[in-house]
This record gives sequence, C-alpha cells and structure tokens, in this order.
Amino acid sequence: MYKITRLGFRVLSFFIFFIEMLFPLYADSQFSPEKKILLNSKKQNSSSSELSLLTENIGGPSSVGAQILGDARIMKEEQFRFPKFDQWISPWFSWKKTIRERYDFDLGADNSFLYQHSNLSLTNMKNAAGNIFRLFAKWGLVNRNTLDRGSLIFKVETRNRLFTSIPPQELSDQIGYEGSTAASFTETGLIVNSFYWEQFFNRGNLGLAIGRLVPADFVDIAGYANSFTTFQNLLVLSDPSIAIPDTGIGFLTEINMNSHWFILTGLYDANGSKNKVGFFNEDFELFSHLEIGWSLSRENRSLRDVHIIAWRMDADKKHGEPQSYGIGLSTNWVFYHSLMPFLRIGCSSGPAPFMKKSFTSGVMYLLPNRCDLVGIGLNIGKTNVNHDAVQYTSEVFYRFQFSKIIAMTPSVQWLLHPALNPRHNSVIVFGIRIRFAF
Repeated sequence: MYKITRLGFRVLSFFIFFIEMLFPLYADSQFSPEKKILLNSKKQNSSSSELSLLTENIGGPSSVGAQILGDARIMKEEQFRFPKFDQWISPWFSWKKTIRERYDFDLGADNSFLYQHSNLSLTNMKNAAGNIFRLFAKWGLVNRNTLDRGSLIFKVETRNRLFTSIPPQELSDQIGYEGSTAASFTETGLIVNSFYWEQFFNRGNLGLAIGRLVPADFVDIAGYANSFTTFQNLLVLSDPSIAIPDTGIGFLTEINMNSHWFILTGLYDANGSKNKVGFFNEDFELFSHLEIGWSLSRENRSLRDVHIIAWRMDADKKHGEPQSYGIGLSTNWVFYHSLMPFLRIGCSSGPAPFMKKSFTSGVMYLLPNRCDLVGIGLNIGKTNVNHDAVQYTSEVFYRFQFSKIIAMTPSVQWLLHPALNPRHNSVIVFGIRIRFAF
C-alpha cells in the first residue's frame, strides 16, 4: 500500500508540472456556472442574491449547492431552441430570487425521466423506465452572504419505476452486467436523501459538513460526473474500484491550503441506506477517505482539478467479508473554453467495490452556440466476480438543451463481456433521459 501511495504522489506531481508548463489555459466557459454568475454580478453591482450563489460550496456537481449553481447559470435566450418555455414560468424564478434576497434561501427542484432498452437479456425483461422528482434547498442561517457562511442543506426525493416491471437501475441484473447502466434511477418511493449542516471558517479556507450525506457527492469528486445531466452509466460516472457507500450519517472536512492545494477527508456509515434514516442502523462500520488535490484556481476547481485518493472500508461482520481499501487518481480539465477530457485510474483490495482495477477516460464537448453537450466515456475494469473477469463499458450521449429548464439526452451504451452474462459477449443499451429543472 505504501508503494502504491508513493507512486500516486509521483504521478500527481508529474501531471501538475505537465499542466503548468504546457497548458496554462484559463477556462471562463459555460462549463463554469459560478464564474458566469460572478461576471453577471459585477455588471449588476453584485446584489445579495448573486453573492448568495457565489458563497463557497462543498461537494461535486450533483450535490445540492452545486446543482443550484448549475441550474442558475446565466445563458442567453438565443442559445436555446424554445426560450418561451422559460418565459412561461418566469414568475416562479422571480419568487425564488425574492426569497433568496430576503432570507438567503436557495431553492431548486427538478423532475427526471429515464427510459432504457437493451437489445439482449438473460430474462424476458429488456425495458426499464423510472422517474425521480427532487426538491432541494440551501438555507444560509449563520454569517449570511459571507465566505464563512453556515447553511442547512436538504434534499427530498421520490423515485419510482414507470410503465415497466423494473426501474432502470435493475436492468443491469437482467443483462448480467457488473455495475449499473442507470445511476440513481432506483425505486425507493419518498426519501430524505440529504439533511446536513455546512459551515465554513477562516474566510472559506476550512469547510465542514455533518449530517445525513450522500457520500458520492463528496468522495472522489469529478466535474464531469452528474447522473442527471451527463452520462447515465455508473462505471463511467465514477471510479468503480472505490466502494462508496449509500446515503447515511457522515462527516467531511475540506481544507484549502492556498488557491491551488486542497485536502478532503471524511468518515461515513459503511452500511448507509437511502430507505433508512438513523445513526448506524447496523454494525458500527465506517468508510473513510483522504484526498489531496491541486487545481489552477479555487473558483474553477470542478473544471480543472487533479487529485489522488486513499480510502478504506471496515470489514463487514454481518456477511463475514474482510476490509477493503484502495487508491486512485482522478482528473478532468477544460481546454479551449468547451472541451473537457477526464481520466480516472484506481486499484483496490477486498470484496466491497465493483472492480479490483479500473480505468475510466473520456471527453465532453459543449457546443457554445446551443449549450448542447456531447460526451463519450470508456471504462475497463477487472471485476471482483467470475474469476476476476475483465469487463468493458462505453457510452456516448448528446444532450439537447431546449431551454434553460428542459433538456433531453439520448444515450447509447456498449457493454462488452458483461461479467455475469454467460451467454452474450456484447450488449447494447439505448436510453433517453428528459429533465425539467425549475
């Protein structure tokens, strides 16, 4: 483990040197909602509502604060195909702006529909459809509109299957795929998926989050990964060699050493569950992680970042499984204002994660005239099942941004050598996701 960690630090140092010498590019693109809001606030003398959106945020693109920022990004009407959709509900946005200015209360909601079809199956089930409605908010209650803001954050969801026998996340079982073709789209009914306190100190250089957390929003964060707006496949969205637990009680610390270097570390309930709200409902077993990263600037960290992670999950006493641990390297970087390549490499020991070794890479491109987004991703992994079978995953998507509030994303996934499928070497999954953000 020590040799792997030392190798990881050497790779990180070389990558930083390479970026500094060859690619001193500064992305002020539409990938960056925070910077768009900043520029707009300067033009408008920076109202309190804009300052609220600029306050520091802990978490990746799918966390509550980042999702609010992303949905509030500034775009021109001529970039959309149907701008009238946004005009029809402009009173709703005006009301949200009012409560943001008066109470420092940022409110967001969305509804996402996903349908997937596989060309082959081990059963008769080839179709899956589901719907997720989310209501989420960030309420500044301490040190409002400052860098040391303290906020109560929550997210309530309802997840249901629609018109089919299974929700999209269960389609993987029907095709013998080790992973998930549809991250997030399960059948849980009404749940409280996040409820925690976020606090910053020392002018935003130290951040804490404690409460009911979604670990995937905070562990091994990557700017390209959001199952509601980019890819659908879990193995492309994440590093499957990391055994990230489900929603549960957790604690996270973020330390910004300067404008470039940062540390993230956290502890979470290893047996967390979306359906159970409580403190360690099963045995007291923990998932822990330590991350060290570097980016060109704090403001655009989600756009240009490289970090290494070391993690550990306690032994599962109930099922008699030993501890799991591993290390990974992750980066995504925006070039030329619209091109974002990404890379993730990980290796692990123990039965908890999907993969023992994993390689994920791809690229996304934002079409500036339309705000459409196209992406292609690949994962190659040595699984923990079927005699360490090697499984290949690829996905291509195109997101049509019809208006600020409506997006449609068709997707094609090619799954080669599914690890749990003894009959088919190749399976293709077609999907279409429609999201309404308001």
